[in-house]
Amino acid sequence: MNYMIWNSWGTSSRSFSSLVREINKYYKLDFLAILETRSNVTKSKRKIRQLGFSKYSFTAAEGYSGGIWCLWEEVGMKVEVMEIHKQYMHFQIDTLRQGRLFFYCGICKPEPSGQMYAVD
Repeated sequence: MNYMIWNSWGTSSRSFSSLVREINKYYKLDFLAILETRSNVTKSKRKIRQLGFSKYSFTAAEGYSGGIWCLWEEVGMKVEVMEIHKQYMHFQIDTLRQGRLFFYCGICKPEPSGQMYAVD
């Protein structure tokens, strides 16, 4: 399974959709998680449809922070969304080659002490 996790720091640039399609074409991604999309519900749905993946799940940003998009192709695998929260998403992925995988992606806030905490 080919997958990528990308901290995008926003998805509003005009070139974003074509960049994602180009990355997908080059790497032949099965699953793509895009973090810190900084995109509301309406913009997320519109942008995601332009990216060339058959399935998706997302959380919208709150203000100018957050937002997670997970996009995938269900060729040779079955993806089940187990849990969605504004700060993380959890999936069960059944693949023909690798069997059952559990995938988690989330947004954390670094603290000055160097420790990472989930953002509430």
